[in-house]
Amino acid sequence: MGMNPASQGGSMTLGCLLGQYDGAQSFDVASVAGSAQNSWALSGSLVQLSNNIIRVHSSNQGIIINNVIGEAIAVAAYVYRTADDAFLRWFPEVISHDTQVDFWALSGYGGTEGQLYQDFGAAGDHKIIAIGGLASYRNTYVVTSANNTAYFRIVSTRVNSTLLTIDDVLFQTDKITLYPEYSFVSKERVNKALNRTLGGNLHSYVWGKYFAYDVPLRFLSTSHADLINWWWENQFNLLFTLDTSDTESNFICRIVNETQPIESRIAPYPNQWQGLLQLESVNQGNLNF
Repeated sequence: MGMNPASQGGSMTLGCLLGQYDGAQSFDVASVAGSAQNSWALSGSLVQLSNNIIRVHSSNQGIIINNVIGEAIAVAAYVYRTADDAFLRWFPEVISHDTQVDFWALSGYGGTEGQLYQDFGAAGDHKIIAIGGLASYRNTYVVTSANNTAYFRIVSTRVNSTLLTIDDVLFQTDKITLYPEYSFVSKERVNKALNRTLGGNLHSYVWGKYFAYDVPLRFLSTSHADLINWWWENQFNLLFTLDTSDTESNFICRIVNETQPIESRIAPYPNQWQGLLQLESVNQGNLNF
């Protein structure tokens, strides 16, 4: 288990996003007043949900933590699998779930050195270092039957005054690495209408765009095939990462196949599967879900 600014790798991955489907993870929702936002528990005046912060990652809003009294306290926490979450996304056939959180934070902005940490509600703290701008952080944790509630917490463990800005929290579980065939296709589609006048002029009316991917897969294990089909059946939001070495290549998608995406075995292997995975972004490509 560990965390560092900037991810390493280069793989293509797909994981199931935990949390509410209302923008709570990017904080880009209308109801930002008060000391709590849905499943977020915030420590009163120490935390401000704001749409006026100077530095944001992808949304218009974020969290500002201003622990000026230097109190050792959990200043912000999101508890997954609670009653007010939209869905329970755990795959029932899996006892141990690998979870991964990616978030963007800015520590020490405004001249303070910041002594804040991120953890999973369990032992072990992971320091958010002081930097000059919003940076990507990644942390991993294994959730088992013995501790089957997942947390994302920001904790102050020092007496120093602290200041932190957070925008976008992506908490995914049961992430798998994909190895598409060469016929993989990445598309960007535009919702538009075309009109040509009697004089021959062409006018385009554009309402928005979204991303779509055709991901042909072969030699999937039975467990991965069952997992993908479970995500498709329940229409969960998924985090599709085109390149894990690029922290900005994350897209929130759903599987849009009309029929079960992984449907046939590969002869003569009884435990190897294949299919075409069709993904479309749930929005224009931002991290608000």
